[in-house]
Amino acid sequence: MINLITMFGYYLKRIILWVFRMGYSRGFGVQSPSAYSFLRYVVNEHYPYYEYQKLKNESGNVNPLITKLSRLYFRMANFCQSEYWYDYKAENDVYQRYVVSGCKSTSFVSFTEVDEIDTFQIARISLFGDYEKVYDHLAKIANNNSILIIENIKRDKITRCFWKQVVEDSRTFVTYDLYYCGVIFFDSNKCKCNYKVNF
Repeated sequence: MINLITMFGYYLKRIILWVFRMGYSRGFGVQSPSAYSFLRYVVNEHYPYYEYQKLKNESGNVNPLITKLSRLYFRMANFCQSEYWYDYKAENDVYQRYVVSGCKSTSFVSFTEVDEIDTFQIARISLFGDYEKVYDHLAKIANNNSILIIENIKRDKITRCFWKQVVEDSRTFVTYDLYYCGVIFFDSNKCKCNYKVNF
């Protein structure tokens, strides 16, 4: 059973973050139509997908943050409709369950050796292990349709610094700081911009 102190800490942190980021909710103040649509209908979509309850029952008692991120990945998979979802250092099988439910035609590929990947439409990495090498390789092979999700961007000073470097990287164009993770679009047709979002 989930530790009650952990759950209390999660919800207290959520309230504090919501207060500090309440001006960045649901696409508020975003001028770009594509960015607004992504924020409104993917990141902060509150529609109760019928699969959510089924997936929650299958996953059992998990940390509320994992459930929150899993639902985001469900929506991201549905949004991308990609053949493959590449995942580096997945800490559980919950993500896989949500991703393949979000898009039935998507294959979830867990990897540790990034050199095996020569193209991708969507990938997720955690900032553990050799994440700098993984990010650099994915950024090199990214195309205008590539999307990268980076978890743990605010874990500590080192990961905050790394996220700042990603935002400033000339290979990235539109980035979204969701606090618990960052989402990167490599579409060179877009103006370079970073959005801080209350997710």
